[in-house]
Formats: sequence, C-alpha cells, structure tokens
Amino acid sequence: MDISVIVPIYKGKEYINSIIKQVEECKKQLINESVELILLNDYPDDYIEEQQSDCISIRVFNTDRNLGIQATRVKGYENSNGNYILFLDQDDKIAPLYLKSQLENIIKSKAAATVCKVKENGREKYNAVYPFENIVNKKHMFTVENAIISPGQVLLRKRDISNVWVNNILKHNGADDWLLWLCMLSENKKFVLNDNVLFEHILYGGNASWNSKQMILSEKEMYNIIKKTEKCDENYLEGLKSLVESEEMRYISLLEKYRDMFFMYDKWIALENEKGCLSTFLINKGYMKIAVYGIGIVGRQIISTLKNSEINVLAAIDRNANYIESNIPVTTIENFKTKVDLIIVSVVNISNAELKQIESTTGIKTVTFMQLLERWENDSTIRK
Repeated sequence: MDISVIVPIYKGKEYINSIIKQVEECKKQLINESVELILLNDYPDDYIEEQQSDCISIRVFNTDRNLGIQATRVKGYENSNGNYILFLDQDDKIAPLYLKSQLENIIKSKAAATVCKVKENGREKYNAVYPFENIVNKKHMFTVENAIISPGQVLLRKRDISNVWVNNILKHNGADDWLLWLCMLSENKKFVLNDNVLFEHILYGGNASWNSKQMILSEKEMYNIIKKTEKCDENYLEGLKSLVESEEMRYISLLEKYRDMFFMYDKWIALENEKGCLSTFLINKGYMKIAVYGIGIVGRQIISTLKNSEINVLAAIDRNANYIESNIPVTTIENFKTKVDLIIVSVVNISNAELKQIESTTGIKTVTFMQLLERWENDSTIRK
C-alpha cells in the first residue's frame, strides 16, 4: 500500500460520501500507486457501516468510546498500511491532483513531509503578511506561530512520524497537529513546500481551534511534552514557552473581537427588522457607489447583502488583495482608484488614526460599518 488517508469522524456521517468521492478522484490521477481510506468513527452513538469502492480500499473502525482527535488519528496511523500518511478532517476538501502532486514532491525532495498551499473558507491563506515559507522555518514554528493551518495540507512519510507524538496523547483537543510538527522539527525531519493550492479547510464554530479555553490547555500540554523530550534547543524551548503564554492573551483578544462582531450583527438585524434594508438608508443618503475595506467575514456579508440592491459595490480594498478571490475587483489601498461615494470599513476595532489614513489616502468619505449602523439607528426619516 502506498498512501493511507486517515479521517476521524465525529457526528459527521453526512460527510462520508464526499470524502470517498474526493479520495477516489485523487486515485484516478495516479497510475500504479494504491490508496486506502481509513474512516475512524469517534462517536459511539453512531455506527458507520462498511463502505465500498471500485478503486480504493476502505476500512472502517468504530470506537466504543470517544477517544479525542489525536488518539483517533494515532489509531488510524497504527492500523495503516501506507508508506505515506494524510490526516484529513471530515469536512476538508482536497483537489483531484492532491495525492499525485504531493507524492511527486515528497519523493523528489526525499523529505519527511510536503506541505501544500491552502484556502480557508474560500480564501487563500498565505500572503505577503503571512508568508508560506514560514512553514519550514523551525525558528518561526517554535517562537512565532504554527504556520500550518491544518494537517490536511501535509503528506507525511510514515516512517518519519515522531514516536513522541504517537506515545503522548494530549488530554485536550486542539494542538496535537502543532505537537507533531514540533516533534518532527526537533528530530530534524525535512519539510518541503508545494506551491499548488490543493486543499481547502472549512473553519466553523465547532473547530477545536475556536475553543479558546481548550486550546490554551492543549498548548500547555504540548509545551510540557516537548520540554520532556529534551531534544529541543534551549532557545527554541524558551521561545515556545513565551509563545504559549502569549497565546492566552491572543485568544482573549480574539474573543473580544468576536464579541464586538456579535453586537454589530445584532444591531444590524434589529435595524433591518425596524427600518428595512440597509440599501434604503444608503440610497436616502446619496451613497449609490460603495467600496468595502476588508474582505473578511463582515466585509463579504456586506457585499453579499448589497449585491442585489440598487447600490453598486464597485470595489473592495484589502492589504492581501493579490491573494483574494472575489466577484468584484479587489485592490490595496495604495492602488485604489475607483470613484465611489463612500468607503465602508468592515474591520472590527480599527483605530481612528487608521480610519483617517484611509480617508486621507483615497480622498473619499470613510466610515466603519458600526458607525454606519449607528447613523442608521439615529436617522428618524426612515421607517419600515
């Protein structure tokens, strides 16, 4: 067996057909290489039947208790027959050329792991601010951040998977993949890059990475395991300790950001119930041509809401414009030339200084989306 694709399933039976189809499409791009798909059901209340395929081998394991993500992956690893391992999440998406491209890259480079580029919720993740090259930078991975978005980006040579990772199961979900990369880097295993975008990660509220308390505890466990191995350079170990400690503050900041987003959405919904469509307010104020600054969750929602109205959303502005797919033109602030009546800033918690800088650079009236909602709320001329 050449490649084993290992997929833990947790309350996700509806994803199984999609997983099988994706792996089958990958197999069709290979000539002689064999592929097995290992499905591990980590939700004992559901039973997964044996699955069939004409071109890949499929094995199903049903656990009698919930093991957690790392233990489930390790069980798949221990029962795998492939020389190469791919760990996928149940709702991940891989391109038909994923296995062919990754396999060619890892064999050619004689590496322990090959890492492809990724889209996260439809947006290419790596950019000028978040460089792809940092994945193979040991110092960066130990002292700055885990630059690998998801295990699904990585095809691994089975014999190079660290025994430290296999034998030390984290009690809290969240950081087991980072633990694996750090263990392998500590053992001087070679990581190489694949510039092709072959993988899409779906981020949603149920992801372990969104459970801040659990992630903090998981990362602390991870640090203690790395420290115990005594294989890590003292400077890197100290850097990792500082990084894990700072992550707690980062998660608090992230929670504050999403709290503010919640309040903003709550106000938006209340205003639409009371006063009708946002587009009506904009039209009443003479803002017929709009640009949106920031193409994140809020920015895309604003664009989607206005696209079927009389408002023309002519452009978007984002510092990572070259890495964003959109149905409207996206440019950086320095290259923005579109004539619009108003720029709506979707970025949460942007400073007044940054806001003034956008307005000064473009020469166009600029407001945050929250400011716009507050003006709409205080406008007595519009009622539903």
